[in-house]
Amino acid sequence: MEIEDRQINLPLRLTGRAPWTIKYRNLNDPPGKISEKKAKSTNDIIKVNKRGVYEILEVTDEHCPGTVDPLASSFEVEWLPRPQIKLADTAVLIPDGDKFVKREVCEGDVDAVEINLIGASPYHVKYRVHHKPEQGSGVIINKEFDAALGLATIAMDTTKSGTYQYRFSELSDVLYEHDPKKFTPLVIEQKVNRKPTAQFIKPGQSYKYCKEELDGDEVIPIKLEGVPPFSLEVDIKHQSSSRPETVKVANIDSNRYDFRIPHRVLSLGIHQVSVRKVRDSHGCQQKTEYGAPSVQVQVYDVPTIYPLEARSDYCVGERISYTLSGTAPFEISYTFEGVKRKAKSLNTSFRRIAEKPGIFTIQSISDKASDCKAKTDITKTIHEMPSVKISKGRQVEVDIHEGGEAEILFEFWGAPPFEFTYTRSTNAKRGQKSSVLETRHEISHEFSKTIQSSQEGTYEVVAIKDKFCSFSTLSPDGRKSQKLLQF
Repeated sequence: MEIEDRQINLPLRLTGRAPWTIKYRNLNDPPGKISEKKAKSTNDIIKVNKRGVYEILEVTDEHCPGTVDPLASSFEVEWLPRPQIKLADTAVLIPDGDKFVKREVCEGDVDAVEINLIGASPYHVKYRVHHKPEQGSGVIINKEFDAALGLATIAMDTTKSGTYQYRFSELSDVLYEHDPKKFTPLVIEQKVNRKPTAQFIKPGQSYKYCKEELDGDEVIPIKLEGVPPFSLEVDIKHQSSSRPETVKVANIDSNRYDFRIPHRVLSLGIHQVSVRKVRDSHGCQQKTEYGAPSVQVQVYDVPTIYPLEARSDYCVGERISYTLSGTAPFEISYTFEGVKRKAKSLNTSFRRIAEKPGIFTIQSISDKASDCKAKTDITKTIHEMPSVKISKGRQVEVDIHEGGEAEILFEFWGAPPFEFTYTRSTNAKRGQKSSVLETRHEISHEFSKTIQSSQEGTYEVVAIKDKFCSFSTLSPDGRKSQKLLQF
């Protein structure tokens, strides 16, 4: 065994008379190629510089041909192996032409490759790392190391995203210097994926939320960088709590996400919202460091509106009153007879005059401080005031004979049953006031009622009441407002 291409002396032992002629061959040479050696001493040598099995074919001395000892007719020359570099575990790399491809990793991951060094230790290795980022020009770094053992671990560079190529281009050991003509470089390639990022489009923004889940709650836009689909973990921390609630969102298939906080994790007050972790389709993830940008969410209680009275029926001219809770000013949406309207209230009370009959419904209430809106359905029915006519609404004078009777017809408008009060007064003479002789109270379940009377006087209705409303014909000073019937 000898270093490659080094000259080797093969020792001979000869008998006979000098000079000798020795014919020999290298079994690695082409057939028929025979070499010859002229020897002058009994202990001569044959100089060779090629590997192979050398065989003595024949020998002659000065006078006679001789014989070759068959047990000592051959000599094997072999080179000590040149150093080699190979992968220790080819299962984790995929051959791709003249290179091997290592599995993709993420920025900051710890990764390495093991290589076998074959030869005579110690070894000296030189390699080159070529980093090609996703954008911009590449960078080449030359590295080298010494190894005392036949196994070396090479740390992969994952500090920045992009494609890294590791080219092991020079290898020498204790026996051989590097020879580029007799060395096959080992090339390993690996892609380092960028860590995804998630950031609020409007960091520091303050958002308003309502305690009850209604359409129209504000969304928090988040910008995502990486390869979708993404998954997110968002922390929501209340100002009074020491630990945040974590909301997980999966399968975000775009680079923008409108985050809506689940109402189950919200309570009244101020919340701090921050992105805790983001992960993309490459499996790369990034945790947000403490103090990263966040947004604030103020949760308000929704405003409410309650009627001051439990009744649902009102009469024209009455006041419908409500009490409000929340932060003034308020905006109340309502409908009257199918027409939508809006009104504002600067305090916690809301009133409306029932000017005419119809259906009055409160649909929603919102306050300006929170922009929270509460839907409701408070319906009040406004009824027309009942009315009555005597004798078709005409003033009639009827003469009757003593012992006779006259019919007095009362007609009603409103919702039965009707209760009405009428009086019989003296027939006033010119320049004199009449006086009430009697007052009667009647009930009618129909829209008209006829009463027989045989007593003279002036008859008039002073009060009427139907199912919902009541009305009196007495003026504020107690005087009767009209004369309805006189005999």
